[in-house]
Amino acid sequence: MASVSECGSLAGTAALVTGGDSALGLACARRLAADGAVVTICGTAERCLKESAGAYGLRYAVVDVTEEEAVADALAAAAASGPLRIVIASARGSASIGPVARLNTAGWRAPADVAEAARFLAGPESAWITGEVINVDGGQHLRRGPDYAAVFEPMFGAAALRGLPEEGP
Repeated sequence: MASVSECGSLAGTAALVTGGDSALGLACARRLAADGAVVTICGTAERCLKESAGAYGLRYAVVDVTEEEAVADALAAAAASGPLRIVIASARGSASIGPVARLNTAGWRAPADVAEAARFLAGPESAWITGEVINVDGGQHLRRGPDYAAVFEPMFGAAALRGLPEEGP
């Protein structure tokens, strides 16, 4: 597998990442910036955006993505730093597979696997990829729906859920 340095960097490319005040958006922004992109993060939490931008060499814009004019302004600001070839829409997203109340702190701070996938798709290495869905969910999409075993197993038993004959008394 070719390394990023062998395939090309993102130097001279501008990027806009919405949800830059969230763990997932910031992880994506940091990954793109590490490979040379000039990244503008946007979100609604100005203090968080300003701190992150300063800490990681990013630009920022305070934007509510539900306001079209504000998004257009953020796009224009990002494009002012070079050709805008990367836009990652991660605002209002969730990396949680289960109930949010059960997601631990590490889970909130993890959304690096998603950043690596975003970087790959934004770079020259993915030039021939079109119209694909890339699931970055640890294989959870293979379940084809939620796992209700924890609810139904106590009610009906493990054997019943698996179509096995009932165990005798």
